[in-house]
Amino acid sequence: MTEELITSWLRQQLDEDERVAQPAYDFTCGTDDYFDVYYMAVPLQVHANRWCPARVLREVEAHRRILAAHRPGSDPCDAHDASLRTIECETLRLLASIYSDRPGFRQEWAPE
Repeated sequence: MTEELITSWLRQQLDEDERVAQPAYDFTCGTDDYFDVYYMAVPLQVHANRWCPARVLREVEAHRRILAAHRPGSDPCDAHDASLRTIECETLRLLASIYSDRPGFRQEWAPE
């Protein structure tokens, strides 16, 4: 896995999440107000409220910060094998796994 490739792909996924969530967030007047989901069954209401656009946008920002901390050449997770050789940390693979159903995901990125 090249860090640059997976990082670039992850940024595209985050941009797409933001592109979809931002108009919905703007529709709620830029607040954490939840959508009017009175017509949904209670379990669906709970789910919809937990995945409100404000939360999605906070998650996008958090993931972008994680990507920034994992810039090529850095070792923020201090990942080493038994011989103390630096190895890939699982962080980028774990983030990518969230989007495993999207085009462009590579099976080699799946967490081990």
